[in-house]
Amino acid sequence: MRIFFRRIAMPILSWLNSSLDRINHFIVGYIFKINQKLKVDNIGSFHAKSHDVINKAKEYSERHVFEQKEHDFIYYHYLTKYYTAVFEAFFGTIPPIQIFNESRMALDHIIRAKEEEIKEGSAKNIDKATNHALRGLLDILKLNCVGLKRNIQKEHKKYPSKALGLVSNGDYIKKFVELQNKAETCMFKAKLGENGDTKTEVVNTFIHAFDAHNEWSQFQQENHGEIVAMCAKYHILRAGSFLFVIISGVIACYIWSKVPALIDYLRTLWHPG
Repeated sequence: MRIFFRRIAMPILSWLNSSLDRINHFIVGYIFKINQKLKVDNIGSFHAKSHDVINKAKEYSERHVFEQKEHDFIYYHYLTKYYTAVFEAFFGTIPPIQIFNESRMALDHIIRAKEEEIKEGSAKNIDKATNHALRGLLDILKLNCVGLKRNIQKEHKKYPSKALGLVSNGDYIKKFVELQNKAETCMFKAKLGENGDTKTEVVNTFIHAFDAHNEWSQFQQENHGEIVAMCAKYHILRAGSFLFVIISGVIACYIWSKVPALIDYLRTLWHPG
């Protein structure tokens, strides 16, 4: 028995282990090379800081060419234009028609206001245009958040949970859940204050929610290479374990088949007659 394990079984198991280890290093290294070649800048990183965008919108809306009563409308319009461009860049498609409907109705009220500049109806139409611009802005911010969350979850489901738990020694999944909770909490707070806070506060809370979703998405994309490599290693280890069990079973069956002959041989040693 000992001679059998020493001469046959142990070399086979040792060769199997070293072969699986070489395959593992090859595949993981190959994946990292591909990831390096295909590495592109994270689109989310091009998104300007929110306070910079807000400041630019405020500066633009307060230009002397605009009347005081038009400032809020211009401010919301500027932000809507920016976050619509962000949506198109992130998802490669134009936003739903509801955004354009709000812009169309806002433009309609602006034209009416210009027609009635000398009448009292001008201010009312400016207010209506401002409200439509605000609704369009909130809608595009919500759509950005929903789209980012959908893409994150879709990507997350591609990989086994156990493999994701091994990335960066478990630090990745902890940070992922932390950012997920942050994004969902920010959106929840934004929706709660949608009808109670001032217009400025509502806009700021939704922009904050968008920033939280964008941060969550960027974190996932920045760790994509390591996630793929760990998942490849995870599947290799599973396949190796499966092969190990099969080979161990074959060896065990072979040994078991030799047991009767070994017993007979031992009997002859004890009872040579």
